[in-house]
Amino acid sequence: SIPINDTSPSPFCGGNDDSGAGLITAPEDNVPYRCIWHLKAKDNGTLKATVQVASFLSTETTPGTYNTCLANYISLYDGETVDAPLSGPYSNDPYLDYKTTGSALTLEIVQADVQCSFFALVLYESGTSHKKNARKELHESCIHMCEFYLYGSHG
Repeated sequence: SIPINDTSPSPFCGGNDDSGAGLITAPEDNVPYRCIWHLKAKDNGTLKATVQVASFLSTETTPGTYNTCLANYISLYDGETVDAPLSGPYSNDPYLDYKTTGSALTLEIVQADVQCSFFALVLYESGTSHKKNARKELHESCIHMCEFYLYGSHG
């Protein structure tokens, strides 16, 4: 697992994106990781992000029930580094809308407990071009596991 005081990002994920829009997903690797993404808005505008995250462990005693795993999470920082004002961490949130005060957003995705199922999706866009149907687009990007967990459906 990732030591609590280890703040170094994983070498296989994260990065910089100044395109002003995109979709970021948590790696599907069954290893501990800490991904740091540095996102920038177009034309020094703001960024809007819609986040979907869940981390859970199926209970053996009652099939179909889940325990939340708080060691796996997303944090959003309103600025260029993880020293910027923090929103989070979030381990279970079917839809979270977030808007930066400036042109930068730092996104941290951590998986420390690999025994738990974990997924995270972040759809982000520059504030002037934010889609009104971001939640629908995010839902369509969601994997079957997230749909089952969040909505109780098998479809």
